[in-house]
Amino acid sequence: ALLTLDEHAGRVRSVAFFPDGTRAVSGSDDQSVIVWDLTTGNAILTLIGHADDVFAVAVSPDGSQIVSGSRDRSLILWDAVTGKTIRHFGVQTAGHEQRVTSVAFSPDGTQVVSGSADNALIVWDVATGEVVARLEGHTDAVNDVAFSPAGTYILSASSDMTLILWDARSYAMVNQFAGHTERVNSVAFSSDGLQAVSGAGNQFAGASTDNSLILWDVFLGQPVQRYEGHPLYISDVAFSADGRYLVSSSNDTTLRVWPATYDIELARGTTHAGYDAVAFSTDGTHAITALNDGYIELSHADVATGFTSVYHADETAYAGTITAAAVNRAGTQALLASTDRTITLIDVATGETLHTLRGHTNDVNDVAFSPDGTQALSGSRDRDVILWDMATGEPIRTFATSHTNAVNAVAFSPDGTLAVSGAEDQTLVVWDVATGTAQHVLRGHRGPIMDVVFSPDGRYVLSGSVDKTLFLWNVADGTLVRRFLDGHADWITAIAFSPDGRLVVSGSRDRRVVLWDALTAQIIRQDRGHNDTLSALQFLPDSNYALSASVDGMLRLWPVSNAALLDWIKTHRYVRDLTCDERDQYRLDPCE
Repeated sequence: ALLTLDEHAGRVRSVAFFPDGTRAVSGSDDQSVIVWDLTTGNAILTLIGHADDVFAVAVSPDGSQIVSGSRDRSLILWDAVTGKTIRHFGVQTAGHEQRVTSVAFSPDGTQVVSGSADNALIVWDVATGEVVARLEGHTDAVNDVAFSPAGTYILSASSDMTLILWDARSYAMVNQFAGHTERVNSVAFSSDGLQAVSGAGNQFAGASTDNSLILWDVFLGQPVQRYEGHPLYISDVAFSADGRYLVSSSNDTTLRVWPATYDIELARGTTHAGYDAVAFSTDGTHAITALNDGYIELSHADVATGFTSVYHADETAYAGTITAAAVNRAGTQALLASTDRTITLIDVATGETLHTLRGHTNDVNDVAFSPDGTQALSGSRDRDVILWDMATGEPIRTFATSHTNAVNAVAFSPDGTLAVSGAEDQTLVVWDVATGTAQHVLRGHRGPIMDVVFSPDGRYVLSGSVDKTLFLWNVADGTLVRRFLDGHADWITAIAFSPDGRLVVSGSRDRRVVLWDALTAQIIRQDRGHNDTLSALQFLPDSNYALSASVDGMLRLWPVSNAALLDWIKTHRYVRDLTCDERDQYRLDPCE
């Protein structure tokens, strides 16, 4: 231990840091609250005022005040500098009817929320010490409370084995989380407010049956991951400052650190170095993966159980490294692009080769099926874009040369009439598929284009570049609509639109997966679950999950919540009225 703080004469019930990290405060069964200097370990202030055990303490966001809650049913607000009592809460209005178990300041410091053994939460006005709202919904003691980082929600944990999410503006119940089978003792929000962690266990039971932590998707109200390992009840939980880890304390006398991964690891390559390409069938039930040692694997995908291999193709069938994969909409055929200058069309059910497409004179970097599956498009290091007939495996036409360097990415529009290509020459070209002529040449990136994709309505093209940015382009006139900035620290290597068009996900050599608001180009969430460059990304058809593949040999499934997007927009920015075009784009009621 760095320090042992030894002044209390009774059991220490609660501790909290000051914002600057140089001080801490503790509450004890000796009825006192003590402020500590963490550089020396000395007690700075001893605050006396409660008539019974002090169960909870919290420090205001600016570090100027302390609030404490006690078995004596009261809350006291203290001056953190002088140690003087500022006020007792609930002097004019009735407060809690039983012991106060937990307290928390709102992020702006204007309110305090408290939980009690009377099954209720009370929101207090810090300036007056009076009740703002009484929140009732739990059927047993409230053991812990927390404000979301933006101050828009309150989360409570209870002995009724549930958590409740409350709207901190209307004070209405938003959702009730069920997942624990014992009393829930502690709860904490992640720094972005999209996740929460809870810890459970019954300290009064001879053998508690649930001593687990649960990581929750706050806005879906669903468990993302359960952590088990403590043999006795969990007394407290917290996120690390960077959100990557969870910490739990237990009556088993241990602290445990857990990875706070907001994803599901579906598959890990064991005999292979990693994934160069991945593609999902439209219904999300199968994935075709190309491993960078020449193997091809077809897997059955299940969100609950992960990936089950259906077959491995013999590596001798492929003379080069597979650079890209695509699955037709029906999920019956797959295309594999290779550094051996060929493209292989295979039967998904059997792995049998149907055609070998020959025509490029250098590595084939990307390939895509047309929406109806009758044609395919490929881009190559030879600078060409070729349209192929899937029935014969023969080229239909080579698009008129517009790129001056290797073509890295290609995509069809949703209706199949247009295509887009992105290249090392830092340009995108929008093509008329029927004629093979360029409609627009899009310039703006300051590095090679690594991936391209059409929006689901076909009105926009999204591009990701070595310059670490994403650009959204208007297909009709070729103009730049918006830039997605400051999400990545290295090349963007993979991008995808959600099927509903509201979200964008990007992956990079920096190993991060970033979720964006497609309308505002603002970051909703950043996750780092991979250990190497992202090689492919794709949403599942319901827009609730995104699949990622990496050079590290892992497939991961990331839960994505549209409710989280809506909450983020409400919390962080003024929401202007949508234009008539935007209402049409998002399938809302048309303008009057």
